[in-house]
Amino acid sequence: SFCQLSIAQEPEVEDITVKPEPNVARLEMDAMNINNYPNPFRSHTHIEYYLQEKASVRLIVQDMYGRAITTLVDQNLESTGKHTVTFDGEGLKQGIYFYTIKIGDSVYKTRKMVLAR
Repeated sequence: SFCQLSIAQEPEVEDITVKPEPNVARLEMDAMNINNYPNPFRSHTHIEYYLQEKASVRLIVQDMYGRAITTLVDQNLESTGKHTVTFDGEGLKQGIYFYTIKIGDSVYKTRKMVLAR
């Protein structure tokens, strides 16, 4: 008697398209590229940030206790590249302030700036 082997054919696999998740790493890199100049500043400073792709952006300034002073940007930006916004510190006491950028739903970066009279 002999054994008969049966070899099963592999099923055909269809091409699968995977929709990529938003590129969080790219958004994190954008958040890392935020700076202000001059720093320290006397009355005005320019906050500069970069976007590699369109995204929702929120940029707020806080005092050293975390209280919001102003929201400089709160919108969906369609343009990529360098963006600059001016912060007017007139009427504020000298001291340390922070600005926080939120790009997309989950990327945050906070930096310190010094208002010196």
